[in-house]
Amino acid sequence: MSTLHAATMAIIDAEQRLSRTAQFNEDVKRQVRETIATLHNGLDQIESLICSSLDSQSRDIASAIGSAKPQPETIEQHAESGEHPARKPKLVKASAAGGEG
Repeated sequence: MSTLHAATMAIIDAEQRLSRTAQFNEDVKRQVRETIATLHNGLDQIESLICSSLDSQSRDIASAIGSAKPQPETIEQHAESGEHPARKPKLVKASAAGGEG
């Protein structure tokens, strides 16, 4: 009878441990989701602050130079679109172009 009781207690103990482990896993998943959501919100706020700061700076520059429409052009824009900026034509000397004579 004591063997049956010991086996029952072992099963109950294992069941409780597995239950605690499952609860721990669920708690960890919830905390990870909350942490990632907090990080997303923080990054969104940082992005908003940077963009508003740059927008303010652009407005100040436009006000100072009297231009309301800045047309920035960056290398990244050309790389993304696959376009290359137009190159200036090479100047050819008159003598090389047949200007002698």
